[in-house]
Amino acid sequence: MKCNLSSRSFHSVHVQYDNMPPTKQEIRIEKKMKKMAALAAISELNRREEASASTANPEPESKRPKIDEEDMSPEKATLTKEEYKELKKALDEKKRQLKSVPKIKLKTAGEVASLSVRACERTPIFLEDIQHLLMNSAFGKESPQTPWRWCNIEKVQQITQTVVLVIEGIYLYHFSAFESLFGETNRIFKTKLETVMPPYEDGRVLEEFASLPLTLSQQELLIAQYGSLEAALEIMHDPVLMLRSIFPIEVTTKTEEEDPEATGEKEKLPPEDVFSRTKLLLSPLQMVDEGYPLPLRGEIATKCRDYLLTEDVYKEVTSQSPMFGMDCEMCRTTLGFNELTRVSIVDEEYKPVYETLVMPPNRIIDYLTPYSGITADTMKGVTKTLEEVQQEIRELLPPDAILVGQSLNMDLNSLGMMHPYVIDTSVIYNLTGDRRFKSKLQVLAREFLGEMIQKKPEGHDSVEDSVATLKLTKLKLSKGIEFGDLGLQKRRKQKRKEENFDELLADIEGKILKKGLAKPRKNLSTLIVSSNATKVDYEKYIESRRMQLPVVEEKDSANISCFMKKSNKAAVSKTCASIMDAAFVFTHLKIDPKNLADDKVEGALTRVDQWIGKIWNSLAVNGLLVVLMGGSPISSSGVSLMEVKKLSKSGKPPHLGGVKDYGKKKKQKSEKSTPSIELKRAKEMRKRVKKKSPKIKLKAPGEAALLTVAAKERKSLLCEHIRHLVSKALLASDSPEVPMEWCHLEKKQKIPQAAVLIVDGLELSHFSSHREGFPKCKSIFLSRYDTLMPLFRRGHVLDELIEISLSDQEKRRLIKKYESLENATNVEFFLQEEEKMEIKREPIADDTFSRLKLLLSPLQMVVSNYPLPTKITASTRNYVFTQDRYAHVTAQSPMFAMDCEMVKTSFGFNEVVRISIVNEDCESIYETFVRPQRPVIDYRTDFSGITAEIIETATKTLKDVQDDIRNLLPADAILIGHSLNADLKALRMIHPYVIDTSIIYNVKGDQKRCKLRELAKMYLEETIQWHPLGHDSIEDSRTCMKLVKKKLSQGIHFGDLLMQKLKETEYDINTLGGISESPEEKNISGNLLGYVLNHSKDAKITIVATENTATDYERLIPKQLRGSERISVSVKKNNKAAVKKSCKIIPEATLSFTHLSVEEDELKEGKIAETLEKIDEWIEQIWTSVAVHGLCVVIFSGSRESRSGLTFAEFRKVDLVDNKQILSS
Repeated sequence: MKCNLSSRSFHSVHVQYDNMPPTKQEIRIEKKMKKMAALAAISELNRREEASASTANPEPESKRPKIDEEDMSPEKATLTKEEYKELKKALDEKKRQLKSVPKIKLKTAGEVASLSVRACERTPIFLEDIQHLLMNSAFGKESPQTPWRWCNIEKVQQITQTVVLVIEGIYLYHFSAFESLFGETNRIFKTKLETVMPPYEDGRVLEEFASLPLTLSQQELLIAQYGSLEAALEIMHDPVLMLRSIFPIEVTTKTEEEDPEATGEKEKLPPEDVFSRTKLLLSPLQMVDEGYPLPLRGEIATKCRDYLLTEDVYKEVTSQSPMFGMDCEMCRTTLGFNELTRVSIVDEEYKPVYETLVMPPNRIIDYLTPYSGITADTMKGVTKTLEEVQQEIRELLPPDAILVGQSLNMDLNSLGMMHPYVIDTSVIYNLTGDRRFKSKLQVLAREFLGEMIQKKPEGHDSVEDSVATLKLTKLKLSKGIEFGDLGLQKRRKQKRKEENFDELLADIEGKILKKGLAKPRKNLSTLIVSSNATKVDYEKYIESRRMQLPVVEEKDSANISCFMKKSNKAAVSKTCASIMDAAFVFTHLKIDPKNLADDKVEGALTRVDQWIGKIWNSLAVNGLLVVLMGGSPISSSGVSLMEVKKLSKSGKPPHLGGVKDYGKKKKQKSEKSTPSIELKRAKEMRKRVKKKSPKIKLKAPGEAALLTVAAKERKSLLCEHIRHLVSKALLASDSPEVPMEWCHLEKKQKIPQAAVLIVDGLELSHFSSHREGFPKCKSIFLSRYDTLMPLFRRGHVLDELIEISLSDQEKRRLIKKYESLENATNVEFFLQEEEKMEIKREPIADDTFSRLKLLLSPLQMVVSNYPLPTKITASTRNYVFTQDRYAHVTAQSPMFAMDCEMVKTSFGFNEVVRISIVNEDCESIYETFVRPQRPVIDYRTDFSGITAEIIETATKTLKDVQDDIRNLLPADAILIGHSLNADLKALRMIHPYVIDTSIIYNVKGDQKRCKLRELAKMYLEETIQWHPLGHDSIEDSRTCMKLVKKKLSQGIHFGDLLMQKLKETEYDINTLGGISESPEEKNISGNLLGYVLNHSKDAKITIVATENTATDYERLIPKQLRGSERISVSVKKNNKAAVKKSCKIIPEATLSFTHLSVEEDELKEGKIAETLEKIDEWIEQIWTSVAVHGLCVVIFSGSRESRSGLTFAEFRKVDLVDNKQILSS
């Protein structure tokens, strides 16, 4: 009765909404009624379940809420007032304890540094990142630096103390190879990251940590001196130290007379400089944030694998090191990226010392003349290559050269070079006070130099830009470190006088443990404990480096306690004994290299594990423990472990001096303290609903396509990926396609429907540059994916999603021309219409089926990690096409087998040193050795057959080999190889027509691939790769060619267990992938519509479109279903009418498509805001029409000018306030 009344009241409110807008009071009343109705309905449902419990089969006990039978009695169904107060008090206490637990949550930069990531894909963090973490934990919200780049500390104010344990002598190898010995450590720490440690020298770890005072009083003095701790940190920072761990920098040993620090004299500066130019150098962390190329592992290494160092070995940079201004100009090529076309370098006297034009390896399609100043006439007769420019720059620059430029990361990336000493004018000058916003070089030159640059009608001048950046840097060096930096000036309370600058520099150089920062507690201090093995006297170091500030309080000495112990064991014992009396603890241990010998290493590492456990047990609750392992002469790869100690299960935290003991006795459960059954059931039902909601869990390719990833690093999904998601969501296990390449679909609830909205004419740039125009869309869809739209029939993604993209007549024509629709799609993916040509060849009698059926599709190439010419693989920036223009590939196109041998060079890169190519007769037509660009560290003779003597005789460069291959291969050549993606990547080349023997032969019937020698033994009865001198690339190439020719002669099922299984079940091979190549009438299950209708008899499909889309939708429907009531097609005059129609019929449809079109006139400057606002409203209307747990997909399908599209995908979740949705779920 109560539920019926609520329903009638609910209805009356909606009637009122139709007449006039509701007031706030009416909205509140409506929400209350919803909650009351939901509670009443759930209570009624529970009573019915209890009444029928004796006859119905009960659910498994694990899936039902655990409720005692005694609690079912009416006497105990409600709480008394006193019991309710006690329960509320206990819950509040539990909430307070949960709120006081700090947590470290990793971001992307932290996750890729985790030891759980494969070593080749891992990108380490820096010691500076750990410093920021410790700074934040010590100061809380007042910290001048936070670890925002790689992690976030939740409830940082609740951290009671910070403990740092540094263990020198052991590094990443010891922790990874002897992981079983670190049992206690692995139990304690969940966060384990690879970290770049400073160079191995006594005191280097201390020097890297030393930058800020130890006590509160010294902190206040620094704020008075510099305006803020952040300003002091930036001024005092020395970026050179960590560069030595990354670049090969030769450390110069200085005598006491030459060392300014030892003699107490000031460092010699050039006459015009008032501070050292090394203060302006970018640190490694800044270089990572700004996108500079660095010789690191992981994603950075993938981008920089072919980059060269400007020197083999660098000298240590000083205040006297020469500066060179550099600027490059680029043009856009067929690769889709901007490639180098001009480079200019000037010296400190503003004289050009290097100036040249460069011919990019790929054809120029856009000269970008307004920005580059380059024209077609300018590039006539230019022959100099990028490789020649790289060698000339290496010979020109001295080993300690400092490169100066505006956003120099772009220039170094275009040059394909890495340099350690960089000054970036876009970083050292800041006009906004916010580091995220940078000023253009033109603005900086006008404001500070009084010069007007980049005003020439013929475009920018790289020499002019180089001179401007050098002038700006020299001006800052002559004025002061705060000049032109509003960020530093804003933090300073009083302007510094230039005549006191020398004294200030003396203050800056006094550095004391950057992390030893005490929180404002009267009875807590900083504790420093070390062993004699570290050879660092901390007490003497602190005294010698004490800040020479106007006032120093005597109590500072008492707040800093230093202890030097004889052994590591004694140092750990002292730390455990005194740890509760300090807010910041720094313990420094060092393992003797003798104890790391083969017979002693296990015992030494076991003791380290025990020491970590002891310190952890002595740590206060909510205390942060950070363990750093590094400082080895063998490797700079260290390990950082970090964890916050939580409250024990007993609820009794250890006592911390000066902090109130909040541990209390656990109250016994009262028999009457159980809440009502209705409340328990309601809470349990809400939990079930949340758990049953379907989710999209992204894999690495899906995460790389998110718009949150930087545009340069972002990869794109294909339209096929979206179709796979829709198919899997609706068809479940019956789906012929799954989105396994980019995501995983968690379906704990049946998905009732899928609604797809396609908007032609909109592209990615419209959303990126007008995000304020999509407020509703952004609130609905949290995941937004960069999607490459199909070039074939541009702008019609609906065709691609349904898979029948052509009429029968047009399809027959393409099959006749390309042999298959899949091959036609492959051709269109790589080539523009005007670039294609045809080559007539004689038919081949030996093939039983077309060789085109063995070609890899674009999706297969993406999954198999082949280099592609689009931003799908952003790492192909410096790749070269095997041809400028390709021809149509046919069944008569020639095949060439190729194999490369590689060696491992410096920084872990693989470089090609031998290449072999054979023709269809297995005759060698190309064989050469290649000189590697970097020093070889591993010849891999057992696999490559390469030795040092062989490489010494090699004269050809990689560029020479690329030119040879481009001249050798015809425009329709088919390349064959075993895992050919590795060979093409080593050659830095892209080719569209590929047959991979590791894919076309499937011995196991799954995704696991066989080795080439196993396939040769099984199908050719030949033994290869047996020679003790290593592999032979000619032998491997011939084997691949024989395997492909045998498959062509035996049939498409030969050697493929999966295809043979499909043949046994009489499955139509031609319909694999959803594309039917038969010219006859199409099977009903050949497209997505047929699969959906066959899956369920009640399934319905709707297509709503506008007249502007100009598409024949009848052809999308299989012939057997045309005229069926289960499929409806509606064409409306405009977008508004189409959306209105869709909202009416979507609730009844299993699969619905809404196809809208935006005209070019609607996207002009005066109308675009209004147009995007309408589209945002239409997206919301479609979303609200989708059923609970239904999938909603919105696609911006690009335009005629751009293939860059955008996809939104989200499952509609249950509104826990709406009783109808709760009961239906």
